[in-house]
Amino acid sequence: MAGVSQVKIIESIEQLKTLLSEQKTSDNFQKIQVLYLLKSQQVKTITEVASIIGKHRVTIQYWLRCYQQEGIEELLQEKKGGGRKPFISPQIIDKLRDKLDKNTDFQSYKEIQNWLNKEFQLGVSYDVVYYLVKKKLKYSPKK
Repeated sequence: MAGVSQVKIIESIEQLKTLLSEQKTSDNFQKIQVLYLLKSQQVKTITEVASIIGKHRVTIQYWLRCYQQEGIEELLQEKKGGGRKPFISPQIIDKLRDKLDKNTDFQSYKEIQNWLNKEFQLGVSYDVVYYLVKKKLKYSPKK
């Protein structure tokens, strides 16, 4: 029968019930609910699970693949990431912060921009330097 899950769920129904009550996010609750529904044989196919949970069947298949390959701990792990990586690394920002704390000789944001270019070969725009220094680091060059 197409769509029938072949995933072997290790946890008992009682363990899954306990895990359900411990979940703090709706995604994790739904992930455990999928396992519970399959383990208790309340549903037979991935499509049935998907309609009950309210997620696409491909999402359910992804969750089950993750569970099968990496276990329940990894399935419930909150995923971080997304978004673009910062152009200026945290290490460079720390060095800039130190420089600003020690050296208040910068007369303008343009000088800071030139320093970043000279020291780290960073070709960042004036707007990026202004935002970083003024808004993030709360520093204003001498006028």
